[in-house]
Amino acid sequence: MKKYLFLLVLTLALFNCSSDDDTNNIAQEGTLADLKNWANPEIIEVIENQGFVIHEGTNPPNIEGSYQISPRVLEATNVPNDYSIGTTFFRINLMFSTQNNTSLTVNFVGEELNQDGNVHNTQTLENFIENSYITGSGNSFTVFFKVTEVNENDNMAKILYAFSGHITEDGISNIQNALFMLDNFGQDGSYISNNTGRIFRDSDELAEHLN
Repeated sequence: MKKYLFLLVLTLALFNCSSDDDTNNIAQEGTLADLKNWANPEIIEVIENQGFVIHEGTNPPNIEGSYQISPRVLEATNVPNDYSIGTTFFRINLMFSTQNNTSLTVNFVGEELNQDGNVHNTQTLENFIENSYITGSGNSFTVFFKVTEVNENDNMAKILYAFSGHITEDGISNIQNALFMLDNFGQDGSYISNNTGRIFRDSDELAEHLN
């Protein structure tokens, strides 16, 4: 029997990134160079080197809707002494909305489901205008989110969360999901190190539409 493991990095809850002004948005260019500036060059290069595919472009397909990644397995990791490649983690429901290809932003809600199908944890992005970045063209897209996490000891960290794939009639094919530490604020004892993390994939290569 496969061992199901909790996705997040040493956390019990995921909280919203926020800002006093959601309209304060810097123009995003849809290029790899601009994405590196939006996050940081080191973490984007690490994610790419781990095999995460980034689709550049300013005309990503419409990804609005709900999808499920299941079975969800570990594809790559640079976390020392981490789980084995192929380990199964909790499945996740993805809900994308309010996509804007002018600002290259999109809203996101994620729900992790345990073996019984009950919601184990929810991820939301309140200020998606500043903390999301979607790129791509044709039916290919990549979307990044900056999420602030607070663990059970009230330690805060910033996580870079990402999805990449191809929109089809049935859902998102060849979908990948990345989770990397953007800034642990020097708390290596509470969180994994900066620029480390994991990449997951759907082992049947399709995140199906949810009704």
